[in-house]
Amino acid sequence: MGVVGFATNSFNLSSWYHQFSVVLMFANSCVNPFIYAAKYREFQHGVRRLVIKMNMTQQQSTTAGSDAIT
Repeated sequence: MGVVGFATNSFNLSSWYHQFSVVLMFANSCVNPFIYAAKYREFQHGVRRLVIKMNMTQQQSTTAGSDAIT
């Protein structure tokens, strides 16, 4: 079947194996960030840098907001 079957609409999108593969792909996208977070040091360092940067930005906006009020 392959690409030709899909292009001619003879591909059955309601079949159990198609629905199962969609669920598997969705589950894979949800689980992958946790696998990366647990296994890869570079990913862990990147997440830490992102969180620190977000905290700094939030603190700066809070400080700027409090300066404007006083």
